Amino acid sequence: MVSRIYKCSISFPGNSTLCSNGKSNRLIQEAYVDSKLANRFGVYSSRVEELYTPYAYPQENGNRHDVRWVSLTNARGVGFIIVGVPRIDFSAHYYTTENIDKAQHPYELVKQDFITLNLDHKQHGLGSASCGPDVLSPYQLKNTLSNSKFT
Repeated sequence: MVSRIYKCSISFPGNSTLCSNGKSNRLIQEAYVDSKLANRFGVYSSRVEELYTPYAYPQENGNRHDVRWVSLTNARGVGFIIVGVPRIDFSAHYYTTENIDKAQHPYELVKQDFITLNLDHKQHGLGSASCGPDVLSPYQLKNTLSNSKFT
């Protein structure tokens, strides 16, 4: 499980297209505070299924970092938009956070008929502590006062 600050999870009916826009969005592939430079800024549109990163051991995945806004719409373009003030991290899945946390193997993930959208103020960097050093100090979450907004 990745450490995070101010997680907000929202569930709603499935079959939606996720769109993200703005000059500082990094939606093309998953990105965390210590891996974001591998992504380009741009305007991207993806289906929720495409935001999932299939690791051999189920875990937190698919985070999009440094996003100004994200919208979720159905096939007719009806939906909503969330704007970070100034930016947010998000992930969206057809799996609940609890299911991802408890699963030991990919076949234990149970696809739901709703989408779980996670909005985060900050997340701990990924680092490589499983096979090397932990996250560098600038990318670690610190227990400090902070303020975040989204509309």
